[in-house]
Amino acid sequence: MRVAITTTDDRFEGAAAPFGEHGLRPVRLPCIRVRPEPDEVLVSVRDTIASFGHVMASSTRAVEVLWPGGEVPAADFYVVGPATAAAVEQRGGTVRLEGSAGLTDLVRTLVPLRLERLVFPHADGTDLDSLEPLSASGVDVLRSVVYHTDRLQPGDDEVDAVAFASPSAVEGWLSSRSLDGVVVAAIGPATAAALVRRGITVDVVPPRPGHVDLAASLAALSNERTS
Repeated sequence: MRVAITTTDDRFEGAAAPFGEHGLRPVRLPCIRVRPEPDEVLVSVRDTIASFGHVMASSTRAVEVLWPGGEVPAADFYVVGPATAAAVEQRGGTVRLEGSAGLTDLVRTLVPLRLERLVFPHADGTDLDSLEPLSASGVDVLRSVVYHTDRLQPGDDEVDAVAFASPSAVEGWLSSRSLDGVVVAAIGPATAAALVRRGITVDVVPPRPGHVDLAASLAALSNERTS
């Protein structure tokens, strides 16, 4: 099975590896490009995180943009998925809570903790409605855009499946190609919801967000269909 990997070009090798390990054939078809905020903005967000002491991260990208080569501050991190947790821990950070089913699920889990305030660094275009339960419970949530996502039109290579790792990648793909006749895989609930909103049936959503679990789930479906 030829699988389109739609994340940024610089992440292709890492994202593609789990698919190859399962006997799938990853195809480089980036649908997004990332632009970090200016340095002065990132410095301000880092300082605020150090002051607040609590930060919520829904993707590895936010962690990588804020701390591309250094250690994270002494703060408590609440994250979505094992990949984001690993990105924090590799930088010496402390993960207090790892959500397994997207940002909405993480927010629901955080509400009972009764935090006073936290910082949420995110991409532009992120659906912030899911944060409402935190705000309603009295948490001061500082929403900070730390990077922008540009949509790209993918190449025309033939594929049997498409692996989407973000709602932005969905929009990039659909700007020039359809999903007719291919298996559609979404890395997590938010990406799956973006596909459903466009009237597209999602065939694969892994139990935990991340390319490792996405590859395993897609391989399982492929084996089931060929057995």
